[in-house]
Amino acid sequence: MAAIEENVKLFHSMEEYIDHRDVTTAISNLYLTAHRMNNNLEDIEVLLCSRVLPDVAVVCETWLNRGDEPFFNIPDYRVIHVCREKRGGGVSIFVKSCHTYKEVARYEGIASMLFVQVDSLNVIVGGLYRPPDFDVNTLYEALESKLQQINHYDKMCGLMGDFNINFLTDGFDRTELELFMSSNAFNILNKQVPTRVTPRSQTLIDYAVSNWECRCEDTVKL
Repeated sequence: MAAIEENVKLFHSMEEYIDHRDVTTAISNLYLTAHRMNNNLEDIEVLLCSRVLPDVAVVCETWLNRGDEPFFNIPDYRVIHVCREKRGGGVSIFVKSCHTYKEVARYEGIASMLFVQVDSLNVIVGGLYRPPDFDVNTLYEALESKLQQINHYDKMCGLMGDFNINFLTDGFDRTELELFMSSNAFNILNKQVPTRVTPRSQTLIDYAVSNWECRCEDTVKL
């Protein structure tokens, strides 16, 4: 129970800045890091219901294996999964069942990416997970390929995920991340609030990025 409670705290602390609503599109997104979804599916369901059912929920580090997909559903949502190839990893995107949607791009391997077009909202929402030991340049090559693929749809796109690049530390990795996003016409929406807090460290490794102007709202206070 203590581990589950800690995960719920993580969910809420991430909501403070990752959850965002754009005035033009009126879409609400929620980003969560599950750290093994089979232990936390009920917590995720409770959290979604407590937020008046966001349109889209992106869940990273699901730790799902191929064959697990049919067992991970939430009432009032439909879901697409990208399963892991090693310990950790995996991305799932839950879309409110009143919306029509389709998968438009995915990347399966040691890193995970998934992009879904929500037709009724005229947007594309993506999720990403990069393990700490996955080569950053390989990630950018794969992500750029997917973003170029998505550009053909001419839609607004929001991407949320765990890049495992600490934005609170000055250095080459941070600069490279900012240059990559700007060169692909994406804005990093959260640059200040830590996403992972322990008694010994604070890091900002989870990001919400978009190719349109929107804002991250502080909606939950612990």
